Amino acid sequence: MTTPHAQASADRYVDAFGVVLLSCGLYVPSFREPAGSAYFEDMEKEHVEKIDGRLKSAFEMSGPARFMLRNLGTGPCDEDSPELPTWLGRLARHNVISMPNLFNAPDEAAYAKCQTVLDFPEALRWAGGDGTALSTTYIRVQRAVGTPGCADHNDRMVTLEHPDNYTAAAARALEELREFFAWIFARRRNEIFASNFSERIYHIWLPPGLLSRPSADRGDGGPVAVLPMVTLVRRPSQLEWRHTICINILFVPVSRAGGGMLHSRLLVRPHSQELEFLVRCLEGGSTVVRPAARDELILEDCPLRQYAAGLMAARDASSVLAAFRPKISGNWTGTRRKWIEFVAAIAADAIGEWNADRSLYQQQLADGVLRSLRLASIWSVMLSGGGLHPLEVRDGRRWPARLRSRGERQEGDLTEFPAWAAATLKSLSSSGEPPVPGDRIDDITCTDTEAMTWRVPRRRCLITMLDISENHFPGYSLLTTLGWTGHMVIGAASASGTMQELGRLISRSQPDAGLARIAYEFTLELEEMYDLDVTWLMYARFFRKIRRSLGLDKQYRGIRERVDLLAGYAEVQDRARKERQNVVLAEAGTALAISLIVLAAFTAPIHVEFKLLAITLSILAVIVVWVWHFTKFARRDKQSTSSFDQRREP
Repeated sequence: MTTPHAQASADRYVDAFGVVLLSCGLYVPSFREPAGSAYFEDMEKEHVEKIDGRLKSAFEMSGPARFMLRNLGTGPCDEDSPELPTWLGRLARHNVISMPNLFNAPDEAAYAKCQTVLDFPEALRWAGGDGTALSTTYIRVQRAVGTPGCADHNDRMVTLEHPDNYTAAAARALEELREFFAWIFARRRNEIFASNFSERIYHIWLPPGLLSRPSADRGDGGPVAVLPMVTLVRRPSQLEWRHTICINILFVPVSRAGGGMLHSRLLVRPHSQELEFLVRCLEGGSTVVRPAARDELILEDCPLRQYAAGLMAARDASSVLAAFRPKISGNWTGTRRKWIEFVAAIAADAIGEWNADRSLYQQQLADGVLRSLRLASIWSVMLSGGGLHPLEVRDGRRWPARLRSRGERQEGDLTEFPAWAAATLKSLSSSGEPPVPGDRIDDITCTDTEAMTWRVPRRRCLITMLDISENHFPGYSLLTTLGWTGHMVIGAASASGTMQELGRLISRSQPDAGLARIAYEFTLELEEMYDLDVTWLMYARFFRKIRRSLGLDKQYRGIRERVDLLAGYAEVQDRARKERQNVVLAEAGTALAISLIVLAAFTAPIHVEFKLLAITLSILAVIVVWVWHFTKFARRDKQSTSSFDQRREP
């Protein structure tokens, strides 16, 4: 039973700050720029230029507002810098890019000559403020062999050719906010993944946007910054890309101050349903969740709007963006769901190859976007508020310390939690039961932070909660945890999208050779995105728990069984096809042999009886050969069918 004092203590904390990340895996069957047949053991300058050219052709946009694709940071450090990542020095295949000052300890001056100027975003100055880094860190880039000044950058941002020309304060604040998160994701990628896999993951940050309500005094919530990112994975030692990309949208609640500046804003407040309407906006049909959730938001005059307007003007009728012109470009308003679909369509249009002669391609890719958002999307909610500090270890997990004097926690009992935490878990679980202790994903073996991560039942949604008093950046803060969890969500969404598309293609009627090729290519992608090559044991354990809790493990086993069944079926069909070819050859050979024997018998100068005997013996020999051949064919066919049935039984 909860005491009045404990209840009052929990009710003191009724609001929280936070950010939300949406990720979905999208299958793109044909890329805009074909890679050709480029294979390499070591990356050379021509490979860097080819990758750079393909990405620029996909994302850059010319026009009145020219958007360019620029690398994150100022570029590699001097090759004579003593701070190269390994003892190999200039012989190493990596260069380093220094992190901005706010990511480094103030007494570290080793990277002074290549520091990037970046201030802590005003939109993220939550209670607790920014703090001091624990150690020096950098971003590793792969440089070309024999050309130290040429390196392949994995983090790029689509921005105006002259970003200093932004006149609106909100646009400049959005750019700073996007660059801040770009550094976080770049830093985490280098820490988490092994070198060979890390250098093949590319994050492309699209221009940021700002969604707000047409009327300031209407509805729930306030402006929301939208930060889209496209994640591509390059094949090992190749210039080709994996067929599955990941579309990510980061939502950051902000408030508008004097002069158009953006400041921090609470995400969870009493009687607010903003978070619920956002996380559930992709469920069901076009009516979304409730009538209140259908309120339209306006895309303000921001970099994303300028970029989208230029793309819709430049693309022809075969582009998937053409369908959005009459619905959005007029007044730039739409529901949360419509804006998510729009951003996903921009990413698909940039990557996909368009051909006016392929009339069905536009509809197929549009359907693929909607199907991926509905079936392969994963939400990650990061919240920081008061009342969750300190946490103590109980039953292998961390729980609020005040539970110690209240006895064992009951199933589904959230009364001991701060009001913002309990309200969030309940609102996102409606209509259904709130999470129980079994829905906790984290434990002390897979995280060393004082945070809790939950899976919301009935939904593909994760919630990470951290006390705001511990939100010192960039130590164990919720913002750095976002990059850690964000890569897990990206990997899980990519695997889910690959499995969805593989299952859909297998169910379609296709030739055996085509099915076998699809199964082979997709299996390679699926295995790599499912079992990521990581160097952090805690990360691997946490990622496995996320996969299991979201049902991806069961989905993975099911699709692998179908692929194995398909392989067995293709093997049976291939054997049958070869045997049929042998039968045709045998029949042709037999007919030719009979013709030659008859011709030789009638033209030979021997008695008629000997001619008839020779013809009869030849025909009998051919019959014996036929019987033996068909008996062997039937026996092999039976063995192949039995093997196929055994594969199908499990």
